[in-house]
Amino acid sequence: MKVSEKWIIFTSDQDYFLFDIHEVSKQEDYLRQENQKYRTIFYLDNVATSYKAGKGLIPMTKEEEQAIIQSIKGDCNV
Repeated sequence: MKVSEKWIIFTSDQDYFLFDIHEVSKQEDYLRQENQKYRTIFYLDNVATSYKAGKGLIPMTKEEEQAIIQSIKGDCNV
């Protein structure tokens, strides 16, 4: 069974859906050069996932995921 990996980079104006870590790095570099705020979430089989030292990859709660998105998007409905 193949694992599905994707990254979503959230900005205040646009979201970027990427499926290659090298493309994620390029897009983040570009956003940094433009001084644009962004946050990236990694999705493993469509589940928002974070990395914790000593524990590895763990699923985020919906609240954690929404907090990250709202930190960039503000109070708009996401």
